[in-house]
Amino acid sequence: MDALTSSPTESSPASPPTAQHTLMVVGLGDTSSAQVARVRQVLERWGSAGRHWVADPDAWRIVPVMADSPDLPCLAQQQARWGLWVDDDRQAFRRAHDTLKLLQEQPGPRQMIMLHPAPPTQGLVPNVRAVAKAVFDIDLLVVSA
Repeated sequence: MDALTSSPTESSPASPPTAQHTLMVVGLGDTSSAQVARVRQVLERWGSAGRHWVADPDAWRIVPVMADSPDLPCLAQQQARWGLWVDDDRQAFRRAHDTLKLLQEQPGPRQMIMLHPAPPTQGLVPNVRAVAKAVFDIDLLVVSA
């Protein structure tokens, strides 16, 4: 039986879900699948915490973008959903600051969601959000959970 005449129940059981949303992410160390997995873990955490807009974390196509990419201005105009990865190590604030500066210079997206490997706490996350707005005029949405 060919693809045109096969019934819907004969689909491949191993086929992955089709991405319904695209999330462009800056601030990751590289564009590897390991970095994409870290972002997906945050989406899973949010979904488990009742953030219904996440729905199925596997339905998100996560696209790492380097903040100094010459394609960033074009991508910022074409893509609606952007995230800023902020790690939780000692240099995280400096890297986030440098990324935000590059986004302002390019120009990059002006509204983003902050992605962080752990639930936000006092200190790093609020400080990055405040600097993003006050210094770079970038709005960062912080999701608790």
